[in-house]
Amino acid sequence: MTKDWFEVIKKYLSLETKVRIDGEEEQVGEFFTDSSQANEIINKLRRSKEQDKERNAIFIKGEIKLDRCEIKKEGTDEIIVKIPLYQRWVYKLKDMFYEQEKLGIREICLKEQYGSWRLLKDEMDAGLRIQDAPETMAKEGIPPFFHETNENDANQITNRGIYNRLKAQRYAEIWWNQYNPQYEKFEADCTNFVSQCLLAGGVPMTYTGNQGKGWWYRNNGNLHHWSYSWVVAHSLRWYLSTSRNGLRAVEVSSPHKLSIGDVISYDYDGDGHWQHNTIVVLKDSNDMPLVNAHTNNSRHRYWDYRDSAAWTPHIKYKFFHIVDEF
Repeated sequence: MTKDWFEVIKKYLSLETKVRIDGEEEQVGEFFTDSSQANEIINKLRRSKEQDKERNAIFIKGEIKLDRCEIKKEGTDEIIVKIPLYQRWVYKLKDMFYEQEKLGIREICLKEQYGSWRLLKDEMDAGLRIQDAPETMAKEGIPPFFHETNENDANQITNRGIYNRLKAQRYAEIWWNQYNPQYEKFEADCTNFVSQCLLAGGVPMTYTGNQGKGWWYRNNGNLHHWSYSWVVAHSLRWYLSTSRNGLRAVEVSSPHKLSIGDVISYDYDGDGHWQHNTIVVLKDSNDMPLVNAHTNNSRHRYWDYRDSAAWTPHIKYKFFHIVDEF
């Protein structure tokens, strides 16, 4: 870990973290050999600062932790490394202080030129663009769709009651950067995580035994079974729009109408394929949602994800208020 290339990575990532506080995002470009890749990163950082300005958020402190990295490819003058990167910021909004945390897997390619290492590419937030479908479904070519529940499924609901939003919030806070061993862990885990949070809040499963119907998860020892709506971002988004039994939601027009325990769905490219889901865990001083999520694990992240490399100007959102009574 004392290699020169690792020192370059540390300096680059440290600067990127500090940009939101007192740095100029253009400085990050000095680490790159490719101006187009540098501009992509600079634009992402610029969006973050624009977001902070619009919110009137004053970032006070930023820190990173990178304890290890995996070398994926190494040559005489080029190396590709995979890095679990933890980032934390503290900021002030009106008279309140907030903490935002994120753990993302970064894949960085470096090249040695004239005795020094520079970056060829930095893959950040790439996992968010993955269609949130389990690996087994992808291998088998199973489409991530579902069929709406109907009146005949009502007797399959495992329990009835009131949605406890604080319990859903507590679960999201405990497990935002961990994986509950009672559930399968997926490469794209965001919807699996949101479903677990909803269940922890008392939302009843609608069990059908059919992956394309209901909203359910079964753990029988080493065998795990689930509905598409439990683990696939695209399916949960449509399930929330159409379900009439068990887990139900009302779509609202704007994020400030959401409450703790509600869900936001994301279509980054605006092409009708929904790729991500988050759960609201807090409202900031402007009455806007802060969310927790898996895949690129995040805690108290501002809801619009404009600080993500996966964001595009074509992004679409759906805001779902979970119905309280089942």
